[in-house]
Amino acid sequence: MGYRRPEASRERRHDHPPRPGKVRLLLRRPAVWLGSVLAAGVLATVTATAGVLGGRLGTGLGTSPGEGRDPVGHHVIVDHQSPDAYALPRALTEGPDRTALLTGRAEAASLAARHQGAAVSSLAVTLVLTGQRTAPVTVVDVHPELAAPCTSNLNGTYIPVLNQGDRGAASFTVDMDKPKPRLVRTDRKGQTFPQLNIDLKLDERYTLALVFTARRHHCAFTLKVRYLDRKGPATLTVTDPEGRPFALTGKARRYAVRY
Repeated sequence: MGYRRPEASRERRHDHPPRPGKVRLLLRRPAVWLGSVLAAGVLATVTATAGVLGGRLGTGLGTSPGEGRDPVGHHVIVDHQSPDAYALPRALTEGPDRTALLTGRAEAASLAARHQGAAVSSLAVTLVLTGQRTAPVTVVDVHPELAAPCTSNLNGTYIPVLNQGDRGAASFTVDMDKPKPRLVRTDRKGQTFPQLNIDLKLDERYTLALVFTARRHHCAFTLKVRYLDRKGPATLTVTDPEGRPFALTGKARRYAVRY
């Protein structure tokens, strides 16, 4: 056999980058052009998404849960069936409310509110306090505050409450006949504030079942909730769900009108 010279390798190596004219020629090819456009689009999308996520993360890190709300939230429930009756300051002898009473269509609590009346002898109120800060909030005092000086018992009109609902066991009682009414714990040997403190964490709730009593006076009052948070002492004012002061009167010996 004769000797054969090996064929030269068909693989070409470029020691230098392609000439500019060559690059323009390559970019004119459809596949290369489409790939360049897609790569640019992907890069723009990734950049925009990173910017949006960065903005969201920055907003989340700068806002603490509970910010923008009061440190202590509250919800009030008044048991309008808890009193034995309601009393009005004047005799109700005419008008649509008298007709409603005579026909049994009157709602005693609403009628009393329209005529500046009050519950007789006792009134049950449930107050739910809720912590609304990440740092604990400590309630150091809850007490009634008179909207005006107490007066003598209302003796204009007496409206009994029928079909009373169940009165659950009360946790606190408040004697409004005393010069400085205080909440007294009924199930812990008369414990009162400031002996009792309430610590509220974020979204933690504490329910106070209050029964206010009166025998000798007519009183209108709100509740003051004093608490401490990281900014210092503060006070929350609590009214009835309609924004009015609570109202209570003792039972009079005689009434101008009874129903």
